[in-house]
Amino acid sequence: TIPLQSLLEKFGRHMAPGLVEMGEALGMVDPQWGALDILEQLPRIIFPKLTELNPAMQAPDIRTLRLRHAEVAIAYFSSMKFCAMMRGVIHGLSDYYQQPIEISEPVCMHRDAPMCRMNVSLKDPEWQKYVDVPREFESARSRIEEVKFFNQYQGVPFEGTGFVLDFAENTAMVQVSDPLHIKMMALEKRTHIAMTHLLAGLSADVLDVTPENGLARLNNIQLTDGGVGRRGHDRVKMQSSVRIRMRVTGQPEIHGMLSDVSIGGLAATLDKADALNEMSLFHPIRVAFSLLPAGTRNRGDLGHYVAVDGNVLDIRKLSEGTVIRVLFAAMPEDERVMIETFIKEQEKIAKAHLMKKNP
Repeated sequence: TIPLQSLLEKFGRHMAPGLVEMGEALGMVDPQWGALDILEQLPRIIFPKLTELNPAMQAPDIRTLRLRHAEVAIAYFSSMKFCAMMRGVIHGLSDYYQQPIEISEPVCMHRDAPMCRMNVSLKDPEWQKYVDVPREFESARSRIEEVKFFNQYQGVPFEGTGFVLDFAENTAMVQVSDPLHIKMMALEKRTHIAMTHLLAGLSADVLDVTPENGLARLNNIQLTDGGVGRRGHDRVKMQSSVRIRMRVTGQPEIHGMLSDVSIGGLAATLDKADALNEMSLFHPIRVAFSLLPAGTRNRGDLGHYVAVDGNVLDIRKLSEGTVIRVLFAAMPEDERVMIETFIKEQEKIAKAHLMKKNP
């Protein structure tokens, strides 16, 4: 006899290729995707389309987060505890796409946890991310394809567009449409690039610029660890200290410093490194903080008090401390307006300051 968990894993591995082919036939799976792309899109695209086609179907409670280009985090909640089948499907995707993967499972329902948490990563991330950079730039030049440039100034992200004029020996000459963005690139001496058909983003050093005709010369062009310019909302970094209070269901209140914020979520550095752990991932959380309006930082103004519910998406131990990322749930209109107003104020301040700077 075969143990139930082994049988479930074998079954999941066996049915994975058929699921991919069915997904492609129904338009749920992009033919250019790989194993991690499918895992990332399970709750966002695949399950919603399946339930749309079959209203009687009850989609499993699986939540995913693309931590980086070569790693996806998965949280699986089920009274059936069929996590072995999930592991089998993951291995089946690995077989189908010929992309060797590793699975770590720090917590599991079969070890008395309320969920299974899996981290799925490519064994050879460099192979997975390989892109022929000269060919891509030559393609963009010959087809006159628009490329996007991303920079940050005073914690505010800005996006510009332009075209590739020439490429040779890992050095590109590009023309950027917005004079302010050219100035930003010159000051930061670096830029990030997104091309239409590249899943991964690129970064490059800015050697020099010619502001009068929008030219910039880039070199040291490298792949980034993930996509560029794919965030749904502009995320603004804090330029002053903003305290934040957080409460995860069933745990004492946690404190920290707000790192950045958007209308979709935030990042914060925790005061205590061990305040949260893997068990907190995807759990409900309530965050509260004050955003100071422009021009009031030295007048004792308490600013706009924001209190929002969300979910814990990611917890990482970095050199600057333990960083938590939170995805906001649907928020009251007043809170949304406060955050949007703060972001617009920061953009206005950054642009005004940038116009006075010499590149």
